[in-house]
Amino acid sequence: MPNTGGKPPRKKHTVRNVLVLFTVLVVAGAVGIAYLVGRTADGVKNVVENSKASGPAKPVTVQEGAAFEIDGYRYAAGWKVSADELGDLQITDLEATNQGNVVSSPSISITFLSGGQEVASADCLGKSVDVDDTREVSCGSTDDLPTDYDSIRVEDLT
Repeated sequence: MPNTGGKPPRKKHTVRNVLVLFTVLVVAGAVGIAYLVGRTADGVKNVVENSKASGPAKPVTVQEGAAFEIDGYRYAAGWKVSADELGDLQITDLEATNQGNVVSSPSISITFLSGGQEVASADCLGKSVDVDDTREVSCGSTDDLPTDYDSIRVEDLT
């Protein structure tokens, strides 16, 4: 029977409801993506800042055989400077303890100076060292054992 007065039949608005729901989902998705991008950007920023903080350490001046710290490693006292069988600079008994938070390999240069001028140097490298572990570091040089030097500088090779 036809409607003869009263209220008109109620419209369903299906298309409008679907468009509203779609718009809400798109906006929610965009907000979620923006949040994730922001979190990722913060994570990248932290990694970059941490890598800057763990970059090459400033050189340190040390006494022969004394303990020192550089680049996340503590080098124990008791290392020795001598000449090998060819008269070249030799550094022995150098041990490094990894005080960082990742497994890594120690790598330093030990330079002997006289009046601010380099007279000899040795590069010292070690195998991978677990966090809080200690390992001996091997040093090599083709320079003659210095007989006259007034300071020893240690610097990170990385």
